[in-house]
Amino acid sequence: RIERLSGFSTSAARDDAPLELLCEDHRGTYVLPYPCILSGSVWRNAATSDQILADVIGWRLYGALAASDVTIAKENH
Repeated sequence: RIERLSGFSTSAARDDAPLELLCEDHRGTYVLPYPCILSGSVWRNAATSDQILADVIGWRLYGALAASDVTIAKENH
């Protein structure tokens, strides 16, 4: 968790900027595969405006793929 979180910010996110979200559930962490925005205090899918109903633990600018994600993806194939 800590290694994966290191590629993301945990500070206050900018409203209406497309962001990649790191979320966490009882199984571990995962990255949402689509851009999201923060609208007020609500996370939303940037394309559909649907509310994100996940525990967001970090964010980064959308498209700023971290080397750790590439490594994890290669290990899972």
